[in-house]
Amino acid sequence: MDRIRNWKKYYIDYDRRAWIVLGLILLMATVSMVYNDFMITVRQGIVVWDALFDGRILDYYSYSDIDMQGRIWTSGIRTGSSLALYQFSTYAIFAIWDFPMWLFEHFTGLNSLDYFGWIFYAKLMLFVFLVVSAQYVVLIGRELWGENRERDNLLLLTYFSAVLLINNTMLTGCYDICGITFMLAGVYYYLKGDYTKFLLIFTVAINLKYIPVLVFVPLVLIHQKKIWMVLRDGAIGVSLTVILKILFGFGDMGEVGEVNDQVVDLSGSILDTGFRIGGFFIPLFGIIFLLFCLIVWIFISEKNAQWKRLALWVSIVPYALLFAMEKPHPQWITYAVPFATILLLGQRAKIKANLVVSGIFVTTQMVMDMLFYHWVYSVDNFVSMLWYVLLGKRASDLRNVDYLGWSVPEMLKRLQDYFNYAPLVEAIRIISMFLLLYFVFPIGDGKKLPFISPEKQKYEGVTQEDAVALRVHRLWMYMLILIPCVTYIGEMILYNLR
Repeated sequence: MDRIRNWKKYYIDYDRRAWIVLGLILLMATVSMVYNDFMITVRQGIVVWDALFDGRILDYYSYSDIDMQGRIWTSGIRTGSSLALYQFSTYAIFAIWDFPMWLFEHFTGLNSLDYFGWIFYAKLMLFVFLVVSAQYVVLIGRELWGENRERDNLLLLTYFSAVLLINNTMLTGCYDICGITFMLAGVYYYLKGDYTKFLLIFTVAINLKYIPVLVFVPLVLIHQKKIWMVLRDGAIGVSLTVILKILFGFGDMGEVGEVNDQVVDLSGSILDTGFRIGGFFIPLFGIIFLLFCLIVWIFISEKNAQWKRLALWVSIVPYALLFAMEKPHPQWITYAVPFATILLLGQRAKIKANLVVSGIFVTTQMVMDMLFYHWVYSVDNFVSMLWYVLLGKRASDLRNVDYLGWSVPEMLKRLQDYFNYAPLVEAIRIISMFLLLYFVFPIGDGKKLPFISPEKQKYEGVTQEDAVALRVHRLWMYMLILIPCVTYIGEMILYNLR
């Protein structure tokens, strides 16, 4: 409770109106929709308790065969099945939070996922992780510039307003925020000089989803300069994953045993582009990432005066390269958001230009996500949520009829059919992404950054002018978060009025 009271006194009371607006935006996003994958994983978390109380926890993966088939949503609004393909740590986290849902189902015989209240409760777990991750964002920021209430408050507001973060967490219900939280905790201890905690925490982050390995490897290479120690630390990083694979391999894996869990999904998403030499396929991203790691290993060490800022910067670069060369799942860009936010506020070099460029990147990224991953924003994902409950069951007919098509993905698709604008948007997205990387590059040691005057290369406090620019930027982000919600609400209202 002391921590909560201190949070309120230190942050919320400092800029109450901004936090009230932000709270309403987050609430709107949380109650409006949820992506099917989150609902599936909530069900898989509940199933953990079935396997545990049956005394068959090692057979958990076979339970996903039985319990998931065609009865995830018994109301018939949503149907489908899915195997539990992630590592058990993901389902363990969900299981802990989902225990009240298991109790509800156990004693009533009803399906908790038929009720908006329980879905809202399940999504609150993401909010808890979001708040904890924000705390580590502040702690990392303080490692760079010390404690500063004004800057800490602006950092938190900017982080919570990051549309790619909120869109992929509180709106759609993607649960990468769990891995991001552990990743940030590991990075914090890394910057503090507690390398052992860094390694141990990253074993969990990597196990939850393999994506944090793109941060883990460069950070290890900054710290370790001997090959055998790099290999040792790499082995530690994947140790929990190996242990759990071996452990659950003794149980009945069911259909999951016939597929290679998320490794298949990961490799198929980041290693598609490349070329062939003889009979071998050479993935382009894999080659570029290895070259990047080699540069980090040779040229960056903890002896650099700006090594902490460089550590954050090299944590962004792999994701920029990945999204420039491949078509990965859109929520993976969320892993770079905390580092980009900290660096953006960590130096005043053209901060307003940074905000404009980051706004362009976020907007174009959202357009590409809605255009090529339109099913994430489909009408089905609004079913069972608040507006479906309030507007009545006729709204569910939107799934089955030729509805008005005012939703953002529908409009973007029609525009694409007429104008084929996607290549232009993609080009702007990539250019703005690398411009942002350039602007937030750590500078110091007397080195000059081209096109930026020396007096603006100092790490100073955020000025009032910067604060105003950040406020405008937040409003831009809020608009992007609300557009999908508002257009679908309008779609349902107009459909019901016909």
